[in-house]
Amino acid sequence: MIKDLPQGLNQLKHLQSVNIWSCSNLICFPDNGLLPTNLKVLLLANCELLQGLPEGVHNLNSLEELVIKYCRNVTISFPEGGNILTNLKSLNIEGSNICKPMIEWGLHRLTSLNSLWISNGCPDVVSFPEDEIGMALPSSLTHLNIVNFPKLEILSSNGFRNLTSLESLSIDNCPNLKFLPGNDMLASLLHIVSSRCALLEERCKRDRGPEWSKISHVPFAQIR
Repeated sequence: MIKDLPQGLNQLKHLQSVNIWSCSNLICFPDNGLLPTNLKVLLLANCELLQGLPEGVHNLNSLEELVIKYCRNVTISFPEGGNILTNLKSLNIEGSNICKPMIEWGLHRLTSLNSLWISNGCPDVVSFPEDEIGMALPSSLTHLNIVNFPKLEILSSNGFRNLTSLESLSIDNCPNLKFLPGNDMLASLLHIVSSRCALLEERCKRDRGPEWSKISHVPFAQIR
């Protein structure tokens, strides 16, 4: 039944992790913000009425992990000219509201981001990243998870062009996915797992087709 958080939590200088889970009546953070400057982990999950991130979240240069799950009114962006989470290494975004703001995320500005998990929020997306909007992924990525994109058909070669350090790619429940990035865009991969992606599985197994040729070099490849 929590509706408000206490004032002064930003004064807890040794606090490194904040986890707020299933506070269905929580609406907002205190006006003066919540977060101490040395915070490393922020998790918000199942807070349906929460209206946004805490004030000053973009100034948290120590933040390494940000998780936002099923908080439909919480959006995130890293626009040009604004402050940036310079040390953010892991970003996990899940929920029904993520597709539209994803256009304006500015993920390419997260130059330390190693792990990106995106799930359950883009029911109409056909291409990822979206070519028509010029969406780019940060070149620092080593792990990428794409989950529950029901209409996704293609992983864009243009969108993957800078991912020269990508080691692990996981794709789950993308039943219409047909095409992986081409032109050696997956050359750095060491691990790829695809689950519940029937069309991709068929295209990989059929006479060791063109999609299989894109990942045949990967030491661990599981398409099922």
